[in-house]
Amino acid sequence: MKGKLFTKKRLLTLQAVLCAIAAIVTLVCVSTACSPANTGTTSATPIKIGGDIPLTGATSDTGKIMNQAMQLAVEQAGGKVAGRPIQLVVLDTAADQNQALSNARQMVQAQGVNIMILDPLQSISGALSAYLETVPAIGVNCGLAAVPPTQLGWTLYAGGEGYQSFTELGYYCAKVLGWKTVTTIGSDFVSGHSYTDTFIASFTKNGGTVIQSQWSPLGVQDYGPFLTGMKQADGVMSAVVIPQDALAFRKQYTQFGMKMPVAVGTGAFSQIYLQQLGDASLGMYGTMTYTRMLTNKQNTDFVAAYKAKFGAYPEYEAASTYAAMQMILAALDKTKGDSTPAVLRAAILTVKADTARGPISFSPEGSTYNNIYAVKSALVDGQYVWQVAQTFTNVPPKGH
Repeated sequence: MKGKLFTKKRLLTLQAVLCAIAAIVTLVCVSTACSPANTGTTSATPIKIGGDIPLTGATSDTGKIMNQAMQLAVEQAGGKVAGRPIQLVVLDTAADQNQALSNARQMVQAQGVNIMILDPLQSISGALSAYLETVPAIGVNCGLAAVPPTQLGWTLYAGGEGYQSFTELGYYCAKVLGWKTVTTIGSDFVSGHSYTDTFIASFTKNGGTVIQSQWSPLGVQDYGPFLTGMKQADGVMSAVVIPQDALAFRKQYTQFGMKMPVAVGTGAFSQIYLQQLGDASLGMYGTMTYTRMLTNKQNTDFVAAYKAKFGAYPEYEAASTYAAMQMILAALDKTKGDSTPAVLRAAILTVKADTARGPISFSPEGSTYNNIYAVKSALVDGQYVWQVAQTFTNVPPKGH
């Protein structure tokens, strides 16, 4: 009997101790806001945002502009989001696919980066996107994308799709400029073909006729054979997408005395390149997601802040990267700093932001609804710029 009483007392005492421990654990969890999103983090733990971009190599100018935009966005956010410091982890791809993949592995596997801005060169961003699918982690493409976003669930196309610009360009040439016939020239690789096909589908849908299509190899600098063989039409559509190739085409087009108006994929003609062309740039038409000549308050503030900090006007790549960073930070604020890929992706798809580019929101597949601006090159106050002629609002990822 004494042994049984002793055992019973011990059991009662043990139960009391366990209850006390449970109460203490509950109090600790409440006081430290225990939850899956906060496990292993404190207010001092940085949120890491990656940049796998070209700081050296053939496209270093673009990468440096993107890096500046990332820095400005973090600085204007006060260096924090959801009460935690933001740490940018920016590595140089050197415009090399293998280096870009090595960078991504280091960021994701060694440094705990769950979201990163991708190198805009499509051969590199495509390889990065394929890798991020296997981790998974989120990649953000800030350039115009030629690859349908439905193929890659973990890549977000914050720069929009080429389909948007070239669909609206086809409509604009046919319905606004009144072209009945067009001859096209495009870079002979995936982007050039994709953009040209998109333009042709829109132009013919709106009553136009394509009388000729030519394809130029990447890196070609002599466009003489293409120009001498170019048929007469109401206009020319150029989807020569590599800037140095596009510059060579436009310079020689002017030198050959060609008079047909030209509509271009403006991604290859940032305003830096317009300055290089000088008067040869005048009279070109295009469609784009951003020009620094936009008059909305978000853009005037962005242009002023960017120029004050970096001593230059922002290009498309800067505005697109800056807008993407704004949307990332807004999503992190919604998740209270939880950067778990699935949680963060779900949050960013709900973000609607008024940016320098105008209003932007994501489609369920991860591309954007955004404004497309029909523009014409002009000389304003000694600067060659893209002036807005017409705005197409809230354009779906595949265009209207």
